[in-house]
Formats: sequence, C-alpha cells, structure tokens
Amino acid sequence: MAITLEDFRYKLIEKIINAPNDDSIKRYINAALKGLKKHNVNGHIVNRFVAKTIFQLEARNPELYTEKQKENIRKALNYINYSHPNS
Repeated sequence: MAITLEDFRYKLIEKIINAPNDDSIKRYINAALKGLKKHNVNGHIVNRFVAKTIFQLEARNPELYTEKQKENIRKALNYINYSHPNS
C-alpha cells in the first residue's frame, strides 16, 4: 500500500510532538527528508512538503499540548528553518 505525502507528514508531525529528546526530533526530520530524496521526489515537492510541515506545526493549538510537546514543536520549527531555509 502506497503512503501519501499527507500521511507521511502527519506521521512525522506526531513523531516530532511526542519525541523524547532533541536528537530524536532532528533524526525524525532528517530521516523524512532523506527518505524523500531517496525516492527521487522532485525538489519543489520536497520544498512544499517542508513548507506544509512548518505551516501545520505553527497552526497547532498550544492549549492542547503539554509543555514538553510545545517545546518539541518549537525546536522542530527552529531546526527545520535552520536546516532547510528555502521553504
């Protein structure tokens, strides 16, 4: 069964939110981007994937999350913006 980019992004965001530490957040993001490149996903599609991931992380209602989860979201946004600045 094929997985859509939307499903892939949803799973990535859930992993980020529930990550146990900073290294896991970075590892999840790097693995996702590496997986897209490994499957020869076009560069503009990767950029759109990153942009939508950023948008969906920013759009989360902070009242629904614990302090740790909110911190994970902030760290992920910082890391994505630092490691993939063209999005």
